[in-house]
Amino acid sequence: MKQTISILFLLLFFNVYGQKWHLNRIDEKSKFKYEYWFQFENADDISSHSLKKIEGKSISTIRLTDNKGNVINFATIEIKELSNDSLSKIVTDYDGLVKLQLEPGKYSMEISAINYDKFTVDFSIVENIFFELNIKLGLAPELTIYQINSKTELNEAEILTIMKCVNENRQNYYKNCSEQNKFYVSMQI
Repeated sequence: MKQTISILFLLLFFNVYGQKWHLNRIDEKSKFKYEYWFQFENADDISSHSLKKIEGKSISTIRLTDNKGNVINFATIEIKELSNDSLSKIVTDYDGLVKLQLEPGKYSMEISAINYDKFTVDFSIVENIFFELNIKLGLAPELTIYQINSKTELNEAEILTIMKCVNENRQNYYKNCSEQNKFYVSMQI
């Protein structure tokens, strides 16, 4: 029973705080032999969308926000007409909005914006039907990679504890999360 609770705790802990880590290398000649790398995924911040079809309106709209309701401006939208592979590229305006007219057909759309996950959706347009598409983009994985250098091999629970500390102490992670006699945490540049 104790082992089951420990495993469940580690799974929950890993999903909430860590997402990715790995042993990068072992340098037998170094004082801190074990080098681990990790980054945070933003796994709880995912993309979603809502599509409203409107009959008779002549212009379709796409509005981009993040999950907190902040406008995502100047995002790139690529729309591919699937019947002939023609590709159109447009950019959202200052208000995260795009207005467009599409001929009836089947389309694939990919949206990309700095710091956000790419978003792809396939859709069809029929005669006299237009749409209002509201998209909430989730955050992309962080680009920052942290490094733990340790004198001894760390187990998963120890690494996850360090990752939690770094996540909660972003400004002072080196000071607050390192134990100089055992390990230290740094950032990859």
